Amino acid sequence: MDSETGISIVSTDGLLDRRATPGLNVQRLIANHLAFNLSDLSPHERGPKNCPSYYDNELDIRWVAGPLVFRKRCLTNLSAGGRNSPARPAGRTPALIALTTAFPGP
Repeated sequence: MDSETGISIVSTDGLLDRRATPGLNVQRLIANHLAFNLSDLSPHERGPKNCPSYYDNELDIRWVAGPLVFRKRCLTNLSAGGRNSPARPAGRTPALIALTTAFPGP
């Protein structure tokens, strides 16, 4: 997401046809994307892959459209307000977690 404009462009080219696995769906993909972008957290390339802040360099559909859970470090940063704490209130953590759990699946 562009921090100045708040615009995020997402391409799902080549991903949507891989969602045959149960629990992977477009609704969850959008909710996970929103949860990450609204969190104002920096992406991480190490650590749990099932965190919305994980940078999925290998384009594995599970880490985009599957069930995700914020890792402990990310939850701590969320509680502190993210990297731009004046712009993002710390009390948004429950709403972001609700986004990642809004759609049923395995």
